[in-house]
Parts: sequence; C-alpha cells; structure tokens
Amino acid sequence: MPKFLSILFAFSLLIASCQEENIFEQTPTERATENVKSLHQQLTTAPHGWLMTYFPKTDSLLFTNPNVHIGEFEHRDQDYGYGGHNFLMSFKPEGLIEMQSDESLQTMVEKKTGEFEVNQNSSTQISFTTFNYIHRLINEQWNGVSDFLYVRTDPEGRLWFRTSSYLEVAREYIVLRKIASQEERDTILSNAYRNRTMFEEMKNPILTIRQGDKIFFRSNYKIKHVRGKISQSNRYYLFLFNKTPNPIIERYPLEMNGLGSGYVGTEKGLTFMTGFRYNKNYIFHDFIRQENKFVCELVQIYDPIERVEKWVSRHLYPHGRITGVIAEITEGDQ
Repeated sequence: MPKFLSILFAFSLLIASCQEENIFEQTPTERATENVKSLHQQLTTAPHGWLMTYFPKTDSLLFTNPNVHIGEFEHRDQDYGYGGHNFLMSFKPEGLIEMQSDESLQTMVEKKTGEFEVNQNSSTQISFTTFNYIHRLINEQWNGVSDFLYVRTDPEGRLWFRTSSYLEVAREYIVLRKIASQEERDTILSNAYRNRTMFEEMKNPILTIRQGDKIFFRSNYKIKHVRGKISQSNRYYLFLFNKTPNPIIERYPLEMNGLGSGYVGTEKGLTFMTGFRYNKNYIFHDFIRQENKFVCELVQIYDPIERVEKWVSRHLYPHGRITGVIAEITEGDQ
C-alpha cells in the first residue's frame, strides 16, 4: 500500500474512533436523565402554558375515498370515527399541572389541578398521575390514555407525542403547542369552542371541493337520524353525495359516496384528522372560519426537512404557491 494511502487510512480510523468516543461519552442512564430533564424544563418554562390537541384514535382508511360506494347502512352512527379534544395546560416545576378542557363551558373556565411526571421507560414520556380532565377520555368510546411518549420537537416548536396504544401510523394525533401570550391563553379555548359548536349547530352542512368553477365533490345528502349524536358525542362528520337517489324512499339512496373525518375546534376555525382526502394531494385539514362558513384553501410549499412538496392550508402558510383548490363547508337548504 502506498505510504500516503496508509496515512489516510490511519487518519480515518482515528476520526472514527474519536466520533465513537463522543457518541458514547454518556451512559444510557445519563442520556435518559438528560432527556427527562430537557422535556421537564421545556414544559415548565412556558409562561403562558400549552395547548394540547389530542385525537385518541383516528382511522386513515375510514371514508377517505370519494369513489367507493357507501352502502345503505354503512353511514349509521356505529360505523363513524372519532374526533379530537383541546386541553389548556400549565406545568409547574414542583410536578403540579393546571388543566382546562373544551368539553363544555364549565370545563373551559374551571381549572383542575393534578400531578404529572416526566420519566423514562422505552422513551421519554409525560404521565398524568392524578385524575384530571384528560382522564375522561379513558373509556371504551375514546380509548384515551394518560401516558404520552415524546417523539420530537418540530421546527415550529411544537411537541409531538404518541402512545403505546397503536403500532400503526396515523391512528392518533397528539401535539402540544406553546401559548404565545396571555391574551391568546385567555381566548383560545373559548374561540375553539365557539367554532366547533357553530359547525355542530349547522342544520345541513355542505362540503364543496372545487378549483375555480370546476367542482370535484359536493355533498347533497342530509343526515337526519344521527346528526346530533355524531357531532356532539363522536366529533366526527361524514359528508355524503347521493349518487343514485331511491325513486321510492328518498331517505334510503341506492348509491352514495362520501368523505368523512374527525374534527376539533381551533382558535380560527376547525381541524379535521385525518382530513377530507379527495386524492393524494387534495387533503383538507385546517379550515378557517369566514363569517358563517369554513374554508380551506390549499397552497404548495417545500418542506426542507422531508425534501418534498406539500399541499397545506393557505391561512397557515400565506406565502405558499397558490393552487386555487378550495374546500368549503357551508349551510345548505334546510
């Protein structure tokens, strides 16, 4: 081997050895302790607290293909999915947490104090160790939990979590977002509640997906028999298109198509998970309220982390490239 190659080879081994030493300069116990300390510090040093948006269970395949035939009894309440909930949280260094919920007008203003822990098992996690509003989702309907496994912090500073309930992706949605100001803290739950209840009080909401004058989808079938229960209990809505009306009994169409998703109120409108998925690009998650309707206009952005083009809501990314693709939820004829 030439001398300069021998030197180069030895140098590369030296660098690799140094890198290996740096990687393992902490023991597993020390790394776990550091992870717990870091997450605890993040949670307890937010002066205005955090908003947790929690969808305990979603189904990315449920009512997501507008071309699939929906049978006569497949849109009854037992076949629907579930939506999400908002919790306003303030973490204290001594292990106490104050929590409010968007469940009702009372839970929005009445703070419940409990205890929490940040610990390390298979990963770093938050555990709510005494009863609080979030424990009301631990039942057969919602399938909620009180232990949340930390996944990552995104570029916008949001904390993402998962649970041990599911191995599959897109089966739950758990995000903590830091509240920016006292003014936002004072209004965020009430605005979210007001937007959600406005949607739920619509007598006949219509979903239209269009680009200019071209309409891709418009629901036209009014769900009467399960409307109140689905909106207020499951927080899930299915928009149906009556493709082949029944000439004899109007309320039992011969053939229908539809798009459905769970939802939760937001400060500006509504968020749907897993969203109304018309195709691989036309997926509508975040709607902004405009007077008496909800609108999601898609723009294109480039995600430098995933290195892909994404279609996202314009009101969240106002500098994205305009596509003209819009979904609107409006009040139909009653």
